[in-house]
Amino acid sequence: MERLPNELWLLIFKYMHHVDIVYGFLQLNSRFQVLTLPYIQHINLSNVSFTQYNRFCYYILPKYHALIQSLKLKKYYQFQLFKEHILKVTNTLRSLTLESNGFYEQTSTADESDFYLKHLKDFKKLADLQFIGQFDSSTDSNLFIYASQISTLETLTILTQSLHSSATPKIQCNNQFATQLPNLRVIKMNLIDLSELTHLVRITQQIQEIYLSVRNVRIPTEISDMMNDNNNISSVQKLHIELSTSYTKLLCECQLRDVFKFFSDLCHRLHSHLSSFVLIMSLAMPRKELLPVDLNELKQLKSLTSFQYLIHTDYPVKPCDGFENIQHLPDGTYFLHTTICPSSFTGNTFPHHYSKAYVFNQASLRFLYNAHTVFINSDFSSSIAFPFPLLKLQKLTGYCLGTSTKRKLLHSLILLSPHLRYLCLSNNQPKELREIFELCGKSLKNIISLECGDYGLYSTFFVHIGKLMPYLRHLKLYYTSLGNEISPISVISDIQEYCPQLRNLHWIIFKKDITANPNKRYMYDEFVELIERKLSYNNLWYSYGINLPSREDYADIWF
Repeated sequence: MERLPNELWLLIFKYMHHVDIVYGFLQLNSRFQVLTLPYIQHINLSNVSFTQYNRFCYYILPKYHALIQSLKLKKYYQFQLFKEHILKVTNTLRSLTLESNGFYEQTSTADESDFYLKHLKDFKKLADLQFIGQFDSSTDSNLFIYASQISTLETLTILTQSLHSSATPKIQCNNQFATQLPNLRVIKMNLIDLSELTHLVRITQQIQEIYLSVRNVRIPTEISDMMNDNNNISSVQKLHIELSTSYTKLLCECQLRDVFKFFSDLCHRLHSHLSSFVLIMSLAMPRKELLPVDLNELKQLKSLTSFQYLIHTDYPVKPCDGFENIQHLPDGTYFLHTTICPSSFTGNTFPHHYSKAYVFNQASLRFLYNAHTVFINSDFSSSIAFPFPLLKLQKLTGYCLGTSTKRKLLHSLILLSPHLRYLCLSNNQPKELREIFELCGKSLKNIISLECGDYGLYSTFFVHIGKLMPYLRHLKLYYTSLGNEISPISVISDIQEYCPQLRNLHWIIFKKDITANPNKRYMYDEFVELIERKLSYNNLWYSYGINLPSREDYADIWF
């Protein structure tokens, strides 16, 4: 080991998780202490097993907590378990990320996330704070209040969607927000509509970069008041705005030229130091929309050294319409963009939460090219020809695939979707599940999240998914049938034997079934008892309770 060069060790480390690198190499000798130091400084617990988590908390954290500079926690059970450890890093931590937007996140995170909010004031050097995903509405409403207590904060990211509301929280801050955070320079947010932008602009006296993901396009009526505001907001140097996604029809009440006019006025208001403006829009424009759009007002700003836009639309755009580059997509829609095409600052985390789920039928074929979610509920000829690959498809739902035609269609869609990660096989019999897996074979290798089991599982279910889905991380089972070939007491053992990469099992049974059927109550109790016995091995953790009020009981297991 000592004879291998550092470059080779760093190459090997690329295939290992940070926790395993630190646990295995940090205490060997002074050479490996130097090599592994960067890995202890930045800890990401978002995709660790429960065993790795325990290693970090009980072997690494007590000795090296003073070296940790950034920490990322994900899902409510990490928030809950790490509460007893978070105070160990309050003196050194510079970056904290709490992410709760997992595909299987359905429980409230209010108590756990509120704990972290209340202790934000204890962090001495925190410069970067990120809240991303789905949180309880009470957490959303308190984010700005507690964030304003961190005087060292330089970057604030709030990309949240309330679990109890279809709308993201209003900006609850005022001029004191800026004075309490004298070092704040970068703000990244998810807004309901453009009217919230007017509130944000008024408090940006020292902020240099603003990144916004805006759900709805609605030109605010108070825009004239904002433009006439005498507040000094000339410090903004970079403005990045993303307007919604393909999930909605946006420009039914305003025309595209009005949107550009709004941002042109805004850029003129910020013209003193504004050097970069990025605009990304996914719009379904009405056919009566008049083009071209005049972009000269934006281009002529002397301080603006970089102007980039990317527009996705179904409007038939022509070269004479004033856009730099027009790309005709296979589904009949268009990309309009500058020579340098901008990318999303959210890393595609948003806006996929709002993406429309297309039901597969003849009418939806032309929209599939840009679909993130597709729902199969129709019979089609197995010989149907798709004119393009589905490069954006991430989630595929196959409902009642009782015919070979539907199963072949599912297989065709999987083969055309290189970025497919989530597979939902709802309301399928055990025999149908087996036939689906045998038909699809190795084409399922990139699936990381699977949902199925409404009518039970066949005996070799976990053997199959272990072979066909080697990277499977999340499994959601509706275990509501008494006709399963595999018993509940075998589920955990089979997962640990055949699915070593699985991190989370969300096991659901309907509460009404438990109440009405003593056998199902016994089955559920037997399953919970098994888990409690397994806890003695310290290799899994679980919680159970009511998932949706008066509807479901669940057991959430972290391996």
